[in-house]
Amino acid sequence: MNEEKKQIEEIQNVAVALWEPDGSSTSSFLHTQHQTTTPTNLNLNPQPFFLPIILIKEGKIDYHELQKTEQTED
Repeated sequence: MNEEKKQIEEIQNVAVALWEPDGSSTSSFLHTQHQTTTPTNLNLNPQPFFLPIILIKEGKIDYHELQKTEQTED
């Protein structure tokens, strides 16, 4: 797992660090026990991410957007 440089708190947690082919940056990989746990690692189903929908704009209902939801005008 490629970790951002800012996430590396202890150099001894790094398993390997490599220069990128263009020489502009490095990629670091943490030892397994120091990697971030994700829902997939725990066999959990991730929750979907939805962007917010604007239903009322400038005091008016956007009926086109309202139809995409399970909501009613009421």
